[in-house]
Amino acid sequence: MKMGAPSSDSSAKEAWRSQGPLHTIRKHHFNIRSYPVNAQSIDLFLERWHAMIESGDASMLPDILSEDVVFYSPFAFTPYRGRPAVAGLLQTVIQVFRDFRYHRQFISGDSAALEFSAFVGELSLKGIDLIRLGKDGRIIEFEVMIRPANALMALGEEMRRRLAALGIKP
Repeated sequence: MKMGAPSSDSSAKEAWRSQGPLHTIRKHHFNIRSYPVNAQSIDLFLERWHAMIESGDASMLPDILSEDVVFYSPFAFTPYRGRPAVAGLLQTVIQVFRDFRYHRQFISGDSAALEFSAFVGELSLKGIDLIRLGKDGRIIEFEVMIRPANALMALGEEMRRRLAALGIKP
């Protein structure tokens, strides 16, 4: 049985299986840091996010990032802060990844976890984007986790090179 699949009602199981390659699992609890973001707001955000990723056009990134967004990189100890730096970083990583694809998403309150896969050069990787929205529906926190280590190191090297050329301190 797939992870997160309903366990009792067979029609619910069938509906879950028919959702295709990208499906959503909702968890209805809020942690102490959650903002009152309703399901419709996060669904609208995710539609825009996936459309942007599929098109490869990251020009809308500044519009969906909060002014004081914080980005937690998988290869940098200090987080990146502010719309210009985070937009530049995300626009760059979109260019570095090859065959990027989201597989599953999990939603809880104001947050979404998006599982993805991609290639950096010839190395395959898997990762998770943890995205938290503010009251206005813009990203206020973005954290990325990636495995395996050799693909993460290759991504780090390529990002360092490209970000330095943009004047963003890696």
